[in-house]
Amino acid sequence: MTTNGATPVQDRSSKHKINLRDSRPVFSNANGSIQEFTTNELPMLKNLSLQKIELNPDCILEPKWFVNCNAIAYVLTGNTLVRTLDSASDMSTFTVSEGQMFHVHSGALFTVENTSSTTAATFLICARHEHPKEFTLSRSAAAFTDAVLANTFVRRRSVFAKYSPRSTTPPNPTIIKRSGPAEVPTNAKWPHPNRFDVEDMQAPTFAAGVGSAKKARAQYWKILTNIAMYSLRIEDKGMREPHWHPDTVEMGYIKEGHARMSIMDRMGHYPHQIEVIQPGLNGEGFVHPQSVKAGEEIPIHFLIFFDQPMPKDVGFRQAGTVMSRRVLAAAFGMKEAELPEFPYDNEDPLIVLKKNVADPVV
Repeated sequence: MTTNGATPVQDRSSKHKINLRDSRPVFSNANGSIQEFTTNELPMLKNLSLQKIELNPDCILEPKWFVNCNAIAYVLTGNTLVRTLDSASDMSTFTVSEGQMFHVHSGALFTVENTSSTTAATFLICARHEHPKEFTLSRSAAAFTDAVLANTFVRRRSVFAKYSPRSTTPPNPTIIKRSGPAEVPTNAKWPHPNRFDVEDMQAPTFAAGVGSAKKARAQYWKILTNIAMYSLRIEDKGMREPHWHPDTVEMGYIKEGHARMSIMDRMGHYPHQIEVIQPGLNGEGFVHPQSVKAGEEIPIHFLIFFDQPMPKDVGFRQAGTVMSRRVLAAAFGMKEAELPEFPYDNEDPLIVLKKNVADPVV
């Protein structure tokens, strides 16, 4: 799809993607905002969903917990402090900065603070459910009487007489203002199993001038049991080869750049192309992304979430290695003599060199 025969235009009708710029926040006030993407916004999602949260200076994501899933988070900008209360009195406090991630178990109470008094902090929370259910601390406490709360904390009931959140209104995700600077313990920057510095790791998959993939998966982050994330960068001369993920659901967030994706959906429909720009979200499919901004090719940066701790991957490239030339000729409807020489690969490259000019968007 083009405008004046040159500029690619997004296919806004695609069921595989959503533009975050077109999505209204589920919560917004002077303290920050929350965008939410579940099956309500992208019906084809399965096992995964996303929240994008912006905390203004000195603001806090109210303590909450997911009752039906665990979650991982990626800090897009800023510096944060995470506090968690998990089963068996497991209490943690640790910092998470731009390019780092954190994990929370299902049912674990957690909060995220913006430690800055001057700049906002933005992060993504990927929940391991297409429609996560959550409780906030204030709304949960509001369900109980002053006497129950006072007995819980061994205080007089008069202490809670001015407690305000009691209401019949349905609970909403909230961002609250902190009074004073963040209280950051001296050991909050020490190594912690719930934090993972994905952008600081040496990329397990790397090809100079083509791209790289940094992998937050169980192989490197031991706490993961049913979820993972790849930080995928594709340079202007690179392309993610056509591939699929057996027994795995994929959800991608476009952090930077402008990409084209060709997708064959799970119903076996003929592949169609969509344009995705930052910030954008795409659902599962049989895909190959490539960097293709008309008139100005730039690198792209994907954050790709999976519903498996060790995502499986099968790429087209090695089909040329394992299949005989006669099999390939029959499959492609060509004569064997017409087939090119295919590269022999013992290991799938994941990202390949884009030798040919990108096809027009159709």
